[in-house]
Amino acid sequence: MRIILWSFIFSVSVVLSLISSGVEHFLWIKNWYVPLVAYFLFFYIMGYLTFKIRFKNVKILKFFLFRKLLNLNKVFHLIDSKVYSEKVDLSTIQEKSIKMWDKLLKDPTSELQTCNASDRRIIKRGSLICMLKISSQESNLTIMQNNGVKMFYDIYIPQKNSNEMVNSFDSVQEKKINSLIEKEKRSIENILESF
Repeated sequence: MRIILWSFIFSVSVVLSLISSGVEHFLWIKNWYVPLVAYFLFFYIMGYLTFKIRFKNVKILKFFLFRKLLNLNKVFHLIDSKVYSEKVDLSTIQEKSIKMWDKLLKDPTSELQTCNASDRRIIKRGSLICMLKISSQESNLTIMQNNGVKMFYDIYIPQKNSNEMVNSFDSVQEKKINSLIEKEKRSIENILESF
């Protein structure tokens, strides 16, 4: 809609310019032109009519502009991620560890913990513990297994992949917390209804 409107305004202004230069050229009228005030008046009237027809309210216009700004921001982020995407070849151990991280996140029996002070994300399932430590230079995924003998393995994870792992961890943890809050609300409502 907006592209059609701006193309219409642009085409009308071009037509007005061509008419003014055509009248001056073909009718040999010297110094005949459409005044600049006419263009500004035309743009003002078109903008006002668009506002009245489409929005009818300033709050709706603000919301529309804010939504368009967010969409534009998403487009810039998409372009930025494609331009500056660092294609890092992962080793088989790195790929398998990232897949294991995702599987552990999807498993409902795994426990999720976050340590904000040291910027660590921890997943526990049975005797298996996966800990992702994030820093500005590098990220390490430590896999520990506690079957009588403590064994651990450190894996270097590239920054881009570690950011994706952290985002997926945070979203899953937020969903789990929200579901727990909803369960507590329901139990409290049931207790209140029983009285």
